[in-house]
Amino acid sequence: MTNLFTKMLLKNDVWVVWAMIVTISIGHFSGSDWWSYLTALAKHSLIALPMLIFKWQNKTWKEAKLLAVGVFLAYPLAVGICLLVFLKQEVNAVQSIISLLILIPALEVFSEFFHTKQNNKNPLFSKWSLQRTILLVMAVLSLYLAMLIVSDLSSWARANSVAESIHFEKLVDNLGIWMWLSLQLFLLFFIGYIFFWLNSRYLVPLVLVKKGIVKYLIACIASVCLLYPVLIELYLLLPINYMGEPIIPAVEANAFDWANGRVLLAVLLVSMPFIVISAWHEDNRKLTIKEKEHSQTELQLLKQQIDPHFFFNTLNNLYSLTLNKSEKAPEVLLQLSEIMRYVVYVGKEEKVPIQEDINYLKDYIDLQSIRFHHNTHINMTTELECSDLSISPLLLVIFVENAFKHGLEQNTDKRYLDIHISEKKGELRFKCVNSIEPELQQTKINEGVGISNLRRRLALIYPHRHQLTFSLEDNVFIAELTIDLNDQERLGDE
Repeated sequence: MTNLFTKMLLKNDVWVVWAMIVTISIGHFSGSDWWSYLTALAKHSLIALPMLIFKWQNKTWKEAKLLAVGVFLAYPLAVGICLLVFLKQEVNAVQSIISLLILIPALEVFSEFFHTKQNNKNPLFSKWSLQRTILLVMAVLSLYLAMLIVSDLSSWARANSVAESIHFEKLVDNLGIWMWLSLQLFLLFFIGYIFFWLNSRYLVPLVLVKKGIVKYLIACIASVCLLYPVLIELYLLLPINYMGEPIIPAVEANAFDWANGRVLLAVLLVSMPFIVISAWHEDNRKLTIKEKEHSQTELQLLKQQIDPHFFFNTLNNLYSLTLNKSEKAPEVLLQLSEIMRYVVYVGKEEKVPIQEDINYLKDYIDLQSIRFHHNTHINMTTELECSDLSISPLLLVIFVENAFKHGLEQNTDKRYLDIHISEKKGELRFKCVNSIEPELQQTKINEGVGISNLRRRLALIYPHRHQLTFSLEDNVFIAELTIDLNDQERLGDE
């Protein structure tokens, strides 16, 4: 059940639109029976149906930009114009629909904007912090509360009472007042943010972590007592406090009332666990980045360790041909240069198409097989269901190097090498079977530098997604590797 729920959340973001529909439906619902509520929910779902279908298909703005603009921008605008202009509906009568047509597209555009910036590694968004999130929430909340105040200014002036819902026509008539009130409300929230900033920058890292909980509590109380009278007194000078009753925590306009300090002390204590969790998450993020950089550096070193052994074997082949003045020498030299190009340039890539690595493997086998003429059988077969999946380069060649160096080169009897590569549903299977000397049959399998590097690379690149086995049977050495490639993107989609 848990796995099913997890897959539903990860498959697409249709639940985000549905959550907004439910929230708006319950927020604007004024009835008391389930039938009316379900009817309102069905009505809003029907209006938002194009948005639900778009998210259900798991389309992205990059894949279907024109369709996304039509669904989230043109469609809501057309419905709104139809309701207000052509059908002459009052705003209050359809404000739940108007909210639906404004909030869902706004959320989608905002989410897509952040996602794009994060993927582009924009410094502002890649380092998005808890502090910036809180400031953003404060700004949105200030704008919303100011909307409610402007929707019924007389009630606010009489008893600091706000309207239950937003009246858009009054908001349009009082845009200047709305912006001015939003700024003043933001300044009220900013007083709390000052204490949050003080907590996250100094009190938690310097006092709580290094001095302990008792001294942290003392520092919190002292900070609040020192600052809250000054900050509240400054806020009382703003015009919003003269439109009705002052909106500071204290009932009366008394900057020294402890009710003000109590609220700000609560800000410090409530924010403390969030700051600790945020700091822990940031430390883990930095550690992950450092481990990834270390892994990438280690992988490059491992590849460099593989290259000398590879060149030593291939240059030996070419040396034998030149001594015998073979006509194949120029062709082999050209093939060797192509292999060197792959190792030097393509081998630096993080991933390459499977077929490209297989082609390199075939060239390598062709070069190595030149030295073996009699009593030698070399065969390689491939069965790929999807050739555009990617794999880390220069992994498979290690098996073949090992087969030639410790198998065919040392075996004076009948020699053979069988390689089979298959891929089905994203699972790659590689099997390398080669003959060995009979005297080595009872010898324990010893792993050289190449196999040790292979194990290390597999652990770094495909952790918990690979299986590597070696076995000896009847003068035959068998190496098998299975890799699950399903979690990686296809090169054509990058």
